[in-house]
Amino acid sequence: LTEKLNADYLESKYDIDKSNLDLIEYGYREGEEVMNGDIKAFNELLNYIDSHDVNDFSVYNYLKNQIDIQELINFWITEAFYSNTDYPHNNVKYYKEKNGKWRFMLYDLEIVTLQDNQDGLLFLNNFNKLVPDDLLIPNSSVRWVKIVKELSKNNEFRNIYYSTLGNLLKTTFKPDRVNNIIDKLVIEVKNEMPYHLNIFGGDVGKLPITYGEPKNMEEWNNNIREFKSKYNIRYNDVVRKIKNNIFNLGSNDYNKYFGGL
Repeated sequence: LTEKLNADYLESKYDIDKSNLDLIEYGYREGEEVMNGDIKAFNELLNYIDSHDVNDFSVYNYLKNQIDIQELINFWITEAFYSNTDYPHNNVKYYKEKNGKWRFMLYDLEIVTLQDNQDGLLFLNNFNKLVPDDLLIPNSSVRWVKIVKELSKNNEFRNIYYSTLGNLLKTTFKPDRVNNIIDKLVIEVKNEMPYHLNIFGGDVGKLPITYGEPKNMEEWNNNIREFKSKYNIRYNDVVRKIKNNIFNLGSNDYNKYFGGL
């Protein structure tokens, strides 16, 4: 549970030689921080995107060899679906092997369990405003977001994006599936919860938002029910917006990507 997402993690989990690894973290306090390797290749990628048209066939093919497009889309959709208010300006890590592709690490999403009917398509419903101005840190620049902004101008990228979103909504994000996973996790930890609550029960910690540990098992069970309820609300809200055709797709394209929702 407490594994740190660093070079050692990538080496042990994915057999990536950390001496051949660039790993960068973006946080609103520190900006870009090199955790391993260097930032040269990332700078070169952004410079290339700045100076080339992503709609050019050869340019997009080159970028496909530099970026794991499918995993970038998976990452972006997941963060957006859950309306993770920590991203894109905080707690983002991206990495590549020297001769590999850039990939993104998904983590630090516990804040989304507090949210229900926030705009689950905050970063999905307008490709020209993937990052609203109020999420940009003053006098700062979230450079990695430029990758998504530019790629979203390419039709092939948009096709993969819409297809992935539709598929996730019909499978991975389905409330019944998610609630079943929650139930299995509850079974794994429930016998330990009394010991946990004996030490941490009711502790609000030092965070500016009062998260608060449940004081007893009744509160813990109520939190689980509330989390399930909020998740169902979120899913239905996203599906409702899709059905309202927020992407302004023609009927053929809408049915291609989202038919059956």
